[in-house]
Amino acid sequence: MKISRVSKVLILSTLTALAVSLAPQISNAAPKVAQGATCKSLNKKTTVQNKTFTCIKKNGKLVWSKGVAAKENNNSASNSNQPPTTIELRAKLYKGIYERYLKADKKMSPSFNFVRCP
Repeated sequence: MKISRVSKVLILSTLTALAVSLAPQISNAAPKVAQGATCKSLNKKTTVQNKTFTCIKKNGKLVWSKGVAAKENNNSASNSNQPPTTIELRAKLYKGIYERYLKADKKMSPSFNFVRCP
């Protein structure tokens, strides 16, 4: 008994869909850090959304404390002395190329058109 090419593709696609649907879902491996959530090591500190949480012992359980607003580092003055990134350099280059293109396009004669020959 020969199996046609269409049947092979159909069987293969069905098996692939079945394998993908039965594969275990990959969950977020990062622990949930929120006030009152359990933690694993005492006095461990972590920062989530500009709040610093500390693992404390409360009623015999290790839980995350109430978050304290994290201090923001104002390094804007030191960042101004940094060399430009590759993306910034490319943006300047492309902007310059486009400006030269527009300038040349304005100088181009309107009678200069490409006409398809018969």
